[in-house]
Amino acid sequence: MSTQDVELETGEDKPGFQMPHIYVILFVFTALAALATHFIPAGLYDRVTLENGRTAIDASTYRTVPSSPVGLEDFMMAVPRGLTDASVVVFFTFIIGGMFMVIRRTGLIDVAVDKLTRRFAARSILILPVLMVTFAVVATLIGTQELALVYVPVILPLMIALRFDSITAAGVALLATTAGFTSGVLNPINTGLGQTIAELPLYSGAGLRTLLFVALLGAAVLYITRYALRVRRDPERGLMAGDAKEIEKRAAYQNNIDSPALRFTGRQTVAGLAALGFFAVMVWGVLTRGWFMMEMAGLFVLMGISVGLIAGLSTTRICEAFNEGFRDVLVGAIIVGLARAVAVMLEQGQVMDTLVHGLGNLVGSFPHTLSAVGMFLSQLGFNFVIPSGSGQALVTMPIMAPLSDLIGVTRQNAVLAYQLGDGLSNILYPTSGYFMATLALAGVSWDRWVRFFLPLFGIWVAIAAGFLVYAQLTGWIG
Repeated sequence: MSTQDVELETGEDKPGFQMPHIYVILFVFTALAALATHFIPAGLYDRVTLENGRTAIDASTYRTVPSSPVGLEDFMMAVPRGLTDASVVVFFTFIIGGMFMVIRRTGLIDVAVDKLTRRFAARSILILPVLMVTFAVVATLIGTQELALVYVPVILPLMIALRFDSITAAGVALLATTAGFTSGVLNPINTGLGQTIAELPLYSGAGLRTLLFVALLGAAVLYITRYALRVRRDPERGLMAGDAKEIEKRAAYQNNIDSPALRFTGRQTVAGLAALGFFAVMVWGVLTRGWFMMEMAGLFVLMGISVGLIAGLSTTRICEAFNEGFRDVLVGAIIVGLARAVAVMLEQGQVMDTLVHGLGNLVGSFPHTLSAVGMFLSQLGFNFVIPSGSGQALVTMPIMAPLSDLIGVTRQNAVLAYQLGDGLSNILYPTSGYFMATLALAGVSWDRWVRFFLPLFGIWVAIAAGFLVYAQLTGWIG
């Protein structure tokens, strides 16, 4: 995918306002963050080391410190530092792009898509809930929202071949993983860590979170099914209408069902089995060894090389395929670093802790019935600058847990408010690195995604508020 593919366009060549490029948007956010350090008082919390080795803030130690606003030199270094801080996600994005291009060059994807298209031709819409339930269950159990980066390149050709579009592919992966991650039935990343900090029994309250999982995922499945059916009936009514790359994808994958079926060669069959074996190793590593992006990236390098050689590609063709894949995701990878630059500015100016302290005071001003909703909204806002689930828990939960005792919110509900505020906006804010990289892999611009997602986001916020108010009125403790 080229730079032009992720330019934020309205989809129409008409004069008037057009959404700026995502680079411009993120640069403006970075500049505003740098400017804010000149007006927001600097403040700090002391940090403490938890039993699991993570570092969290000590909620009783907030203090103002001498102002240290970001200067011109620090602002100049914002993007390089952002890229450095987010380097794991940046290079994970590159390697996924390269690895899947190698797999594509072997012909495995073309044959697999042809077979699946023929099998699901008469009932193609059923594949959406099947995939979404699978992705959501994985996310709610192991907390790897970032696996959307792996899912999208796999399902994108299939979604196009079944007469859906790239937004459908991105939606299946992003909406499902977000619904699962946010509800966090047994998710160690948000539920486990949040409850540990709040000193709650681990994974207590799973019953209500399971109901939340069903509500969020059910709304997502219905929403994307309705959109996908509309696209299949008339592609011009989809949000990707007029996109040049989308037209190329349709030409590549929407083959005539009456044409001769593609078949795996002997070498392709062995290569396909090897690829499945590598994915099995990845699942094993994530579940039993705690693997994350660094380990998965290393595995994907080996996977691309091994599968390519088994399928009969020369070393030169494998290297060229990696290069092509790197180019396709270049913009998405750079966006990850640009997004991180916003938080870098706030940290450099020592105002991040001040914002956390202010949000805690704001929550205390909400009416009793809506206190948990106030926590949710504050977490929703703070997620713009710290889109990491574990990072947000370590910064905000040491404040919100004791604050909940003072304002009559159970700590269980405070953790739920954090989960909802963190998870739902992870696929809205352009500062969320893995999310922007996933859109890049799908070839979907941020503005098109926002137009697709905003109505569902509103539905999800309403569901979240409903669960929080119920938990508040019933004194839910799990």
